Amino acid sequence: MVQAAPMDITVPFSGSLEQRLVEDILERADVFALASFEPLAQVSLYSHRGYLDHHRSGGAPVRALLDRNLLSPLIRAGRGQVLPCDDSSVTLAAALMAFTAAAGIELEPSLALYEVAGKTSHEAAREELALFRIAEATCPFSFENIALGRMDRVAPSIVADASTRARNDAIPDGEFARSLVEWKRHRLALSKLAVLMRSTTGLPGMMELLRWSEDDAYFDGLVLVLATVVLSDRRDNRVLKGVFSNDPQKRLDGVDNAAWDLTYVSQLKKWIDASPELWLLCTADKPLRHLARVALGLEGGGAEIVKRYWRAKGDAELLLREHERASAAAERPRASREPEAWLRELAEMQDALSAQLRT
Repeated sequence: MVQAAPMDITVPFSGSLEQRLVEDILERADVFALASFEPLAQVSLYSHRGYLDHHRSGGAPVRALLDRNLLSPLIRAGRGQVLPCDDSSVTLAAALMAFTAAAGIELEPSLALYEVAGKTSHEAAREELALFRIAEATCPFSFENIALGRMDRVAPSIVADASTRARNDAIPDGEFARSLVEWKRHRLALSKLAVLMRSTTGLPGMMELLRWSEDDAYFDGLVLVLATVVLSDRRDNRVLKGVFSNDPQKRLDGVDNAAWDLTYVSQLKKWIDASPELWLLCTADKPLRHLARVALGLEGGGAEIVKRYWRAKGDAELLLREHERASAAAERPRASREPEAWLRELAEMQDALSAQLRT
């Protein structure tokens, strides 16, 4: 996690009309895909006054995890580039910057930066962090005006001023190039799921995934929840795009992108469980929003999801029994394996599954 900048002060909106318009932009887009808390002070998640009341009463810090789609416009803003007013991600990112400045919410870009490095390089991610810090140090009124279509860029003089005040993060060499364990874990299980989606459907595919998880690899709870949806007779492929493409690279990219989506969810859950801080997941990506809510039980528990997507009563009942058995098996200690040999075995599994997705 990148060390957050301290939020000692808030910067209010330029007027009550602007406040309502910015809050409405965020609420209509449902950009807070996930919150680890109920609305503060009995008001909407999209009312900055609730956060201010929370801070005044000595409440825990509130942090917002940014996804890649919302970080990208902020990087362009830090460069002083033109930001098209008809780009919805620009509007949302700018509105979010104005809102969080007014509400005293700290922004967390680290996972998006690891995603950048995974597709480019550590150097590119480090540069984007520096540009994000410039955007973070920019007067929020600029973002308010961009969100409301009154400006299409941060003025060069404001960018220059912000660059003199931006934080300089001490990032170890190669830090962002380090593969995240959570991402590698999700990628392997998703590769197996993608292969099954292309070769079988329904209950046989689900049973094979459970067998593979128990006998060959490990249980990835988020992937199993996802599989319950995408292997059902009411298949929903919004969260694993590209699997049925004729282009092998698109199939592989679809798995990698879905692995990043799951990493946002699983890493956020770890932070929520380990920290007294309050968290928001901010995204303009509908599949990620859907996945986060399904995976963390906000759209019903496991049994409810099975019954919703598996219409054949016999299949649903068998799948529920297998889920219960698999959950119990996941809690039992496994025979010890030499760590390096186990890692090599997992890498070989990944290579084999990726090869299947290329054919």
